[in-house]
Amino acid sequence: MKREKKLHVLQAILEAKELLLESMIPEKAQIHFRQANKEVLIGIRALIDHRIMEMEHSSETGTSTSSSNDQTVQKINISDH
Repeated sequence: MKREKKLHVLQAILEAKELLLESMIPEKAQIHFRQANKEVLIGIRALIDHRIMEMEHSSETGTSTSSSNDQTVQKINISDH
């Protein structure tokens, strides 16, 4: 399947999910699901940032990229907008 087609299918799925949320799930539950979705995205961003740091470190030292536990952790404040 071509990338554009995959993106189109993914967009359709996301739109269907939103319609389902709006029509069948109580508003209070929708808020919790949106917050959970946001947390998942923040977690993915943290994984990407970690991988970028590993790649930058390995390019500076000339070593291979392997998992390292000496990375610093940045606290991300989450606010409702």
